[in-house]
Amino acid sequence: MAPSATPRSLVEELAASSLGTTTHPGTAASIRAPTRAEVAVGPRFAEQLAPGRTVVAAGRVAQRALGVAHVRHPAHGGGKGFRAGLVELLDRGVPRQA
Repeated sequence: MAPSATPRSLVEELAASSLGTTTHPGTAASIRAPTRAEVAVGPRFAEQLAPGRTVVAAGRVAQRALGVAHVRHPAHGGGKGFRAGLVELLDRGVPRQA
């Protein structure tokens, strides 16, 4: 899929949409599962944000959406697993996206 916008314009597009206003760090709404719309835009966002870079999904929802290696999501007590997963991926080498 060819990028249709720069990462900055994509971020601006998301901020202007309802996707950019559905969660606010530090509020009860910030710790929740992503909506279908958020999951659907994830691959396009990652592709434009990190072209040519290795992407690691934080959690299984992101892994399914992106089709890349994943580590445990740090929310709900997963911080230690998140850190351990990153260390493990770095030690064995993270597979690069095709």
